[in-house]
Amino acid sequence: MRSHLSWRLCTAAAAICLPLLWSTASTPAQPGQAQSTGQIPDFSGLWQRGLGRMGAVKNLSERPDVVIGDWKDPVLQPWAAAIVKQHGDMEAAGFAAPETKQTCWPGSVPNMLSIPSQMEVLQTPKLVTILYSNDHQVRFIYMDQPHSPHVAPSWYGESVGHYEGDTLVVDTIGIATRAMSLVDVFGTPHTDALHVVERFHLTNGGKSLRADIRVEDPGTFTRPWDEGTIFTKINYEFDEYVCAENNPLIGIDHSSGEMPRARYVPPF
Repeated sequence: MRSHLSWRLCTAAAAICLPLLWSTASTPAQPGQAQSTGQIPDFSGLWQRGLGRMGAVKNLSERPDVVIGDWKDPVLQPWAAAIVKQHGDMEAAGFAAPETKQTCWPGSVPNMLSIPSQMEVLQTPKLVTILYSNDHQVRFIYMDQPHSPHVAPSWYGESVGHYEGDTLVVDTIGIATRAMSLVDVFGTPHTDALHVVERFHLTNGGKSLRADIRVEDPGTFTRPWDEGTIFTKINYEFDEYVCAENNPLIGIDHSSGEMPRARYVPPF
């Protein structure tokens, strides 16, 4: 359904070039998916994510540059708790544990919402495109249609969306289970059953954009969990961001020549 690169490039170009020309949804709903109705909220502009840590568990560290997830939280299955503990032990020992931002891998869902960076939302009737300043990553949300019968796993999975009043609801499945495909900054892993629902709506008179998420993955978590984060509207453009080779500071053996690598994370 969405496997052709040319289709993706054309769609992305359309999302970037087409202005927001409609005020009400006109795309008919497909079987199994709610239809967007009423006034479409305008999420245009640039949004800045704050510095707070968001994830499946709480951060036990009091230092802003160290992340230690509460691996004893009962929401974690034992195997996931062991990975979160290993990640936290590295941080506590003074080593930056490998994670997506420092190693130039895609942020994935919902981890991308926990990374302090900027994003831009481009809206058209059939497609919502989210541009992230972090390594210029792009995410596609296909509007008013059901998921594909057979979703090919990918970094961002397959996202379908619809509007419920003033809220954009995004349903994502098919998120690939790779070594650096993490749920949050605490190194929390996931299985191929990961299911994420995001709800975006404007607050503070349109000056803020709130994202509320629900995460379900019975292979990793003992129950579904909910989180939320706030983006603030900003008036400047994305800075150029280039992930580069060589990162001996995070304990990764780069002698194999694999890419990508990062050595320096620009401040925010």
